[in-house]
Amino acid sequence: MPSYAISQATREVLTALKDSGYEGDVLLHAFVLRATGSLSTVLDEQLSQWLAGRNIKGIAPDLANRRVNIVVFRVAGNGLQPANVTTSLPMPDIFADILTRVLSS
Repeated sequence: MPSYAISQATREVLTALKDSGYEGDVLLHAFVLRATGSLSTVLDEQLSQWLAGRNIKGIAPDLANRRVNIVVFRVAGNGLQPANVTTSLPMPDIFADILTRVLSS
């Protein structure tokens, strides 16, 4: 799926959550973070303000170390910045190899 389509779909989902009064945590997949430039192609002022009040986490692969990290993010400007890693799990080699090929294309 092209990056612009992922950005549009992500914007629509986050807007629907905001408009419905959702107050829970937000978990973002690594592909969403990558395709949207850590949400820089998605966030406007209203979504930024709403998201700043949520606990935002993302799944971020660390391919060099064969780890999958759960990262806490904070809103910074019109995107997200990593704040800290809360969990780090081993990544099986087969998944690391597949992700390396997918992310390099």
